[in-house]
Amino acid sequence: MLSGHVTDTTNTPIPLVNVFLTKGEGTSITNYTYTDAAGYYRLEVTHAGEYVFNVNGLSYSNYSSRIKIDSLVANSTFTKEIILIEKPQHLDEVVVNANLPILVKKDTVVIRVASYINGSEDVAEDILKKLPGIEVASDGTVKVQGRNVEKVMIEGDDLFEKGYKLLTKNLNAGVIDKVEILQHFSDNPLLKNIEDSEDIALNIVLKEEVKGTLFGNIDLGYGFKNVYENKLNIISIKKKTKYYVFGNMNTIGNDATGDIFQLLYPDYLTGNTYIGDGISAPKIMSMSINQPNIESSRFNFNEAELACINGIFNPSEKLRDCFSLLPMKTIISEIKLCILE
Repeated sequence: MLSGHVTDTTNTPIPLVNVFLTKGEGTSITNYTYTDAAGYYRLEVTHAGEYVFNVNGLSYSNYSSRIKIDSLVANSTFTKEIILIEKPQHLDEVVVNANLPILVKKDTVVIRVASYINGSEDVAEDILKKLPGIEVASDGTVKVQGRNVEKVMIEGDDLFEKGYKLLTKNLNAGVIDKVEILQHFSDNPLLKNIEDSEDIALNIVLKEEVKGTLFGNIDLGYGFKNVYENKLNIISIKKKTKYYVFGNMNTIGNDATGDIFQLLYPDYLTGNTYIGDGISAPKIMSMSINQPNIESSRFNFNEAELACINGIFNPSEKLRDCFSLLPMKTIISEIKLCILE
């Protein structure tokens, strides 16, 4: 963790200045954040090594210095205080560059994935692993700046709730244009900008040429001794309706679902079925199993079959906001069917 305070020459805190690390001059950003209202910043550093530490703010001279982090010890914090010098700027003309790799808009950080990929990515999860500030654990859990992501949406709609690993592990990487990091996210749209939320969500924005069309991909592979991997993705993304049909059958150990518990019980301990004080509504079924205290590869037979249909219909923005407040929202506005074997 790298933290500190950014002030000007009069010791006045400077809010909303960019703080980021690069591997060298002019190279891609590896980690980023920005100062809060009091001028403080906290920057997650996931790998030891040599970095260029940068602080940029409008009307101030850019700050840049080389730092070396020899080792990362659990809960260790490196402190770096910064003083920026005022530098008034007079603009004769304004050039808007729409291809900036990272754009910060209030509580939303927009990342253009084309600046960070090389074509070797297969699914959305492979792209997320390469984006600055985003981490993907071995089980598919997504984190931003060390904090768990609550939801991963597609074109502004949540088709999977906390079972987002179905999306990140299956969506074809070639159709993704941007990834939006939604900070201070609220699941209740009526409480946006009112609720003091610390939750984080992701929104995947697709390329313009695939919106409003029926698109997808089929990958088939078969080898010796009944070794195979077959994948299907059929997607329709429109303004009012979104449908996602996908299937996965493989015997090579690829996990296409992630934690199935989060798919069946996305609102566990936070949703309407949880009453409090250890009391909850009766469960219809349970998918819990006793897992040996060894690596899953030693007892997993590496055979998975999945067929899933997800759909959502939004007649209007106001009606969608109303549905989000109802306990039966998944019945009224969403269609979900998953078959696993």
